[in-house]
Amino acid sequence: MKWILILLTAGFFTGCSSTPTKTQVPGPETSSLPLAAGQVPLTLLKEVPKRLQNLQTGMTEVQVFQTLGLYDIELSGDATGPLERNVRAYELCPGCGLNLIFDARQRPAKLLSVRLAGEGWKKI
Repeated sequence: MKWILILLTAGFFTGCSSTPTKTQVPGPETSSLPLAAGQVPLTLLKEVPKRLQNLQTGMTEVQVFQTLGLYDIELSGDATGPLERNVRAYELCPGCGLNLIFDARQRPAKLLSVRLAGEGWKKI
């Protein structure tokens, strides 16, 4: 009985001590700004200002994120202001903010305007 417990314990610790896999960390050639979880990769971030010209007043939130190429990125943001000028602010990377202003009285909400905020956009 003692040997069975010793072997099971040894097998447990041996099985749990596998070498962790190396995670891909962006190097200086792919990112000049440190990114936190849920933030946009630099290659995609560079495209955002160029894609702003494709936005049109009256677009839905889904259409805006698809146009900017951010639809599949999990972002965290804040919504403030009255329903007729509801500001949705997102930090895409440190110092790179994206403010989307919607008329939230309509369903779905319709885009009124967009603004890039922060000093980080100058470093990109």
